[in-house]
Amino acid sequence: MRPLFYQIIIFILILIILSILIFYNLPVSENNDTISSHHFVILTVITKEKDILNPENPEGTKFHLSPIKEVKSEEEEYKYQNEYKNITIHQFGKQVKVLESKIYIFNTYKEASIKSEELYSIALQQENQQVQPEILEYQEGNH
Repeated sequence: MRPLFYQIIIFILILIILSILIFYNLPVSENNDTISSHHFVILTVITKEKDILNPENPEGTKFHLSPIKEVKSEEEEYKYQNEYKNITIHQFGKQVKVLESKIYIFNTYKEASIKSEELYSIALQQENQQVQPEILEYQEGNH
């Protein structure tokens, strides 16, 4: 009788451990937001930069896109955001002001990678749109 009793207790303990492991890795629903054990983050920072060493250069806006970072907690997310902003602000010979900062959170690396490519292509298009009118005005002035 005792061996059967011990087998039942061991079986129940194994079931409890398995259920804890399974539920620990599942996303938790909280206010219709999905929070998983880890997620991937992309940061974008738009800055206005003024060259201190060469004041003849005009002020310009610059788009910064962070690498994809895997974070496991909200605290880690804020820490990464602050570190990346500090890196973009502290540039040698430039006075930098942050105009806009956004954080994008994804459940998979693939989603983050796709969004990163989209953001980069949008930034390139906007940069090209800002440069083209100057070229057209310059060409019109020469004729």
